[in-house]
Amino acid sequence: SEDVYTVDLGPDMEVVDDTAGGPFAAMVLLRDPDWDPAATAVALEEVWGMRLEGPEIGDDTLIAAVGGNILAVSLIRGPVPGEEAQDAASGNYMWPEGREEVSTHTALLSVALVNHEGDPVECGLTFAKLVDCCLRTSDAVGVYENETVYQPRFFSMEMESLRTRDVLPVMVMIWIG
Repeated sequence: SEDVYTVDLGPDMEVVDDTAGGPFAAMVLLRDPDWDPAATAVALEEVWGMRLEGPEIGDDTLIAAVGGNILAVSLIRGPVPGEEAQDAASGNYMWPEGREEVSTHTALLSVALVNHEGDPVECGLTFAKLVDCCLRTSDAVGVYENETVYQPRFFSMEMESLRTRDVLPVMVMIWIG
């Protein structure tokens, strides 16, 4: 088999040798391939007060720096291949109908954040806020992360607790299953 190597790139596209936690990655499963990257960038600022540094917004992409970290969201016009997402949804004991719901997705957002500096928990919170804004600006059927699929309403409720009551959204940062 062929060895695969990955590297992390900083805001100036330089290779970064060490990261403090992460990278963080998820797939937001969409009912249809309709997503507005500019609306997601606006939501990050309006909902969470996050100012993106040097955002590059394309028809199907959002790439920016935030707090020294790199975030990237890309629309993929097609479902997760095979039954992978459905199988992951079956493992979510808090969402019995998850497998059936997830089977309706026709596209996805690939969401990533690479932590180059700072506290891993803070970076995890930044990532959760990014996913939250992707949910706010799309017709999502699930969030595939941490080897499970979260129900969008559950993810949003956890994030609303953070926004309104400053409660750490542990249930969407770490899957306890």
